[in-house]
Amino acid sequence: KKKKKKKHHADLAEEQMKSDAARRELVDELLSTYRANEKAMQEERDSLVVERRQLVSQNRLLYRKICDLCDYLDENNTPKEVLPTKKDMDALQATPEEATAAVELDKLRQLLDQAERRAATHQENALQVAETFRTELGTLQDMQRDLSHQIDILENEKAQLLQRLENSQSEAMLDKIEQMKQELVKQLALNENVVSTKQNSLSSTDRLELESLRRENAQLQATGTLAKASNETNDLLAAENQRLKQDLEALRHANDLARRSSTSSAQASSKLLESEAKYAKLKSENKGLRTMVAELQTSVTAASKAPAADGGDVSDQLADAEARCAALMAKCASLEEEIKQYREYMKKTVARYKKTISELQKKGWGHHEQPPQG
Repeated sequence: KKKKKKKHHADLAEEQMKSDAARRELVDELLSTYRANEKAMQEERDSLVVERRQLVSQNRLLYRKICDLCDYLDENNTPKEVLPTKKDMDALQATPEEATAAVELDKLRQLLDQAERRAATHQENALQVAETFRTELGTLQDMQRDLSHQIDILENEKAQLLQRLENSQSEAMLDKIEQMKQELVKQLALNENVVSTKQNSLSSTDRLELESLRRENAQLQATGTLAKASNETNDLLAAENQRLKQDLEALRHANDLARRSSTSSAQASSKLLESEAKYAKLKSENKGLRTMVAELQTSVTAASKAPAADGGDVSDQLADAEARCAALMAKCASLEEEIKQYREYMKKTVARYKKTISELQKKGWGHHEQPPQG
């Protein structure tokens, strides 16, 4: 049974192989037949194309001959009776070549009509694409104008923020100068209080010297030199702070009008120079205050050289006063340095504005141009 089963399976496998081989042969035969038919059709198509071209050329040749014949007849004034009538032309039987040529002509006309329809369709599509492109281009130009407007707005806001930052820095520096002036006045008052509280522990000679110093200080206060200088300095700083705000506001306005005319640009430069002159005046007043402190230091030093009756307590006290005066003098120097730095800052600002004005003048914003609106 096993041998029969194996033989049966072997027979089935052999039959399956034979059937597969037969199917492959059939498929190969079909493919070869298809390729042969396709090749024959391609050759026939090529021959038809060549024949059609020949017919077209023959048709054109016949048309030229007919045109030449018509021209010849027109030139020789041939009578109308000689020319064949339409009835005679219709009665003529077309030769097989003429019939074939007519059929080919109809086919060519159909192909020409199809080509014209496709060309019209392509032209319509091209017009639609061009219209779409024009619309998109207009949209992009509008978006570009909006973006340019937004960029201008952002640049204006940036300039305003930078101007506010400069204003805040200027105000902070002026506040710092005013605080240092107030501390200077407080230190002077503190020195006076220290000397007055320790007056009772001095000897008669030292007391007389201190009395003379106090009289000198009283004379200074009577004339209002030191207090007036200190108060005037504080008042000037406050006034200059307010004037600086006004000048910065005017400068901001002048900067906005710089594009409209060169006259407003010159006014902005003059205002900057005026601010620089005002701060130079502050510097000179600070020097005057420093000179007064130096005179006070000289008086204290002269008093410290006098002999003390009770072992030199007055010298120590005067040395303390001299140290305080030195500290006040150092503060005056630092105040002068602050004013110097601010003056350099104003010079840089003037240079920057002059550079901006020159660039605007180079770009063509002259006296005779109309200022931009808005």
